[in-house]
Amino acid sequence: SGDRARHVARARRLELLERKLELSHQRCNAALAHNGDLRKRIDGQRRERLASLAVQRRLEGEVAHQRAEVGRVANASARAYAALDAAQAEMRRLRTQAEAEQAEFEAEAREAGVLLEQESTVRRLIEAEADRPPDEEGEGGCGDA
Repeated sequence: SGDRARHVARARRLELLERKLELSHQRCNAALAHNGDLRKRIDGQRRERLASLAVQRRLEGEVAHQRAEVGRVANASARAYAALDAAQAEMRRLRTQAEAEQAEFEAEAREAGVLLEQESTVRRLIEAEADRPPDEEGEGGCGDA
């Protein structure tokens, strides 16, 4: 009876330990399954991160390209405005020069008109003298003083 009680106690103890072992196995399997799920999530997130980094690098490259293009356009624009300013300054200079030359031409034309009028007047006077008979005294000739 004492052996039997010890044997029964050992059997119960063995059953209890087996149950604990089985529960530990179940918990271990659940933890392994959970770890597997976590590993899959980690791998998925790692792939997403790599894809995001690739997109980020591509976008950074595009931004750098766009910045360079904006710089080129800004430089071209600055050169165009400088050329426009230079052309406008040259146009103002030429306009001023043309106005001065026009004023000089008009003054010379007026002077030439006056000279032509004076020449015409002198010519008429000479012709009038030439048409006068030489016998008239005192008025036009080389007098007999």
